[in-house]
Formats: sequence, structure tokens, C-alpha cells
Amino acid sequence: VSLPPPTHVALMAQPDDIGAQRGKLVEVVNDGFGSLATVIPLGAPLTTKGQRVPSSYLRRCNGWEHPAWVNRLPRASPDSHDAHRLEDSGPGGEPENLQIGR
Repeated sequence: VSLPPPTHVALMAQPDDIGAQRGKLVEVVNDGFGSLATVIPLGAPLTTKGQRVPSSYLRRCNGWEHPAWVNRLPRASPDSHDAHRLEDSGPGGEPENLQIGR
């Protein structure tokens, strides 16, 4: 299983000299160890060519508030959920009573 690269949402706090606008939401696809980050417009395909901007131009945002980012998150397939449920079931197909602790 191949997962997409992890990303997070940021706000461009400073305009840059390559056209990114102040106040624009972007998706950070690569943090450059504190100096430069690679960003794409929020919701753009992950194959979009990223722009390199100074990390100091970015302010973190809560990605959960942006459906374009949330909808991109990987999800388990229904088949994997059913397989997991069958592994946890007892002989009659019902989940076993699991006791935790004493």
C-alpha cells in the first residue's frame, strides 16, 4: 500500500518574489529543515509542481478546518475493515467480549 506524502496547511504570511500571495492558503508538501518549504495551492493535485518559499513566510493552520485537505487523507477500504472485524470475532461471527485489565 502506497500512501500519499504527509502534508499540512499553512497561510502565506509574506508575499514572495515568485507570485505566492500574502494571505493565501497553501499545502506544505515538504519542509526544508527550517529554511525552505515546498508548497502547492490548497486542494491542488499532489502532482502539481511546488514552489519553494522561505519557511519563515508560512504560518501553520488547522488542516481539519479545510475540506480540501481533509478529503485527501487516506482512508481504509471497506474490505480491510470487514477483514479486521472477522479477525476479532468469535466462533459464531460475533465480536468476543474482550476484557481489559483485571
